[in-house]
Amino acid sequence: MISSPRRTAALGLIAAALAATGAGAQTLRRPAVLTPRAPVATPVPATTVPSGPTHQIFGTISQLAKTQFVLRLRTGRTINVNAADAISSGRYSAPLFVGKVVVVTGPLDAHGVLYAQTVVRLTRIDESTLRDR
Repeated sequence: MISSPRRTAALGLIAAALAATGAGAQTLRRPAVLTPRAPVATPVPATTVPSGPTHQIFGTISQLAKTQFVLRLRTGRTINVNAADAISSGRYSAPLFVGKVVVVTGPLDAHGVLYAQTVVRLTRIDESTLRDR
């Protein structure tokens, strides 16, 4: 194949651009942790941690704001989670990010907010996963 001066110049520019950006090198990068841009859809009321039965709920984090997040359940329903206690005590799987599947345990308050005592990441939710309780 005969190369023209114009084609040779273009190939040189492409090679220089690839070298400058490092696009030719194969490096492993950690996936970026997603950070929320908006606050949790429904603000969590400022109440004390409720006493009562401990629930175990499986779902996917759909919104995240500091120590609070919205959990999308298997049914499509969402629930607000206050994970301040789990995070301050170290009983959570770091890092937590939007799209991560988790199981959350803790009591519910009168507004339906789950106060997480533990937050553990899972690989997936399928038919073998335990039912919410």
